[in-house]
Amino acid sequence: MPHFLLVTLAAPMASFGSEAGHERRGSRERPGKSALIGLLGAALGIRRHDRQHQQALADTIETAVRVEHPGQVMQDFHTAQYVPTARIRRPQTRRDALAALKPTDNAELTRRDYRTNVLFTAAYARMSDCPWTLEEMAAALRKPAFTLYLGRKSCPLSLPLDPRIVEADDLLQALADHAGSPHPERQELFMRWLGHIAGYQPPRPYAAVPAAADLRVNDYRLERRNDQPLDRIHWHFAERYEAVCVLPRPDEEEKQP
Repeated sequence: MPHFLLVTLAAPMASFGSEAGHERRGSRERPGKSALIGLLGAALGIRRHDRQHQQALADTIETAVRVEHPGQVMQDFHTAQYVPTARIRRPQTRRDALAALKPTDNAELTRRDYRTNVLFTAAYARMSDCPWTLEEMAAALRKPAFTLYLGRKSCPLSLPLDPRIVEADDLLQALADHAGSPHPERQELFMRWLGHIAGYQPPRPYAAVPAAADLRVNDYRLERRNDQPLDRIHWHFAERYEAVCVLPRPDEEEKQP
């Protein structure tokens, strides 16, 4: 039976890349493959300019995610300034160009979206030519080489990742049968904290897994994501599809014949 690596992702704030824009940077409600691969790469100590190992991560590891709580949208505001190349003659560096700015020159208000109080279970599956074993990945996630965060540096984790290796027929079954922290008291504490949020209602969990011809579920929808890394240096991504399906509750499973 195949093995998969599962981790718990919880944070007071998170941001997951959407379509890029200068005036506004949005956020998806769940992490995509590029976010999960980036998290693992940081734990393994793979630097951004290491094209060979960055591409090996993207090409030999598959990801999926179970959404326990997608969080609520929060918007932050920033000011940005353009470099006034016409105002200073042949600036040698960006620092020289910015030094010529007045506080009010080229100031523009931009917006950034975040998700607050998020909780996910992420799953990793390695292909046969993957340079890393699941055990090596789990060890790196327990003691990461670089600081881990969810989307932006201002989004630290609020619970340990608790990496664990499980057996299942596929990614969907792994997320359906083995979600949650192996330390129930941690997840219970987080869910209790969520319960103090005004208007909070426990959501119905759902899973997003790679779309495949042998997907053993009937009721799902396909979503297109542009998060398959092609070139980390130039920020190029390819299109892929995810199958999104609602997971049955334990009491519903018992009622099935």
